[in-house]
Amino acid sequence: MASFMFLGFLSQMKPAYETRVDPATEGKRLKQIWQELETKCFDRYLDEADDDFKGVHPYQKLKKEVSGCKIVLHEDSRRDVLEECTQRIVTLAQQCSGPKREQLMVALENDFLS
Repeated sequence: MASFMFLGFLSQMKPAYETRVDPATEGKRLKQIWQELETKCFDRYLDEADDDFKGVHPYQKLKKEVSGCKIVLHEDSRRDVLEECTQRIVTLAQQCSGPKREQLMVALENDFLS
């Protein structure tokens, strides 16, 4: 009876293999998508660049995240990990493509004066 229970225990302890991204096909496409998002954000960054800006522009955060995700892709090709990475990149890209700062400042001034 104990050996039967031990076999049941062993069958439960088998590692659950996670789905992986193929670096040659899907990984290459992910890198292209990340690079396109980074390029669009960089163009926006250049349009808005000035010396009076306070804080960190979303492009700088996005560039760091894309670099980190490229490293993760080489080290860990699990689909779940890369989905989280892509979600963080998309969130930063959305922040970058939000309303222009000038429009945002005008809106804030209008709200403040009202």
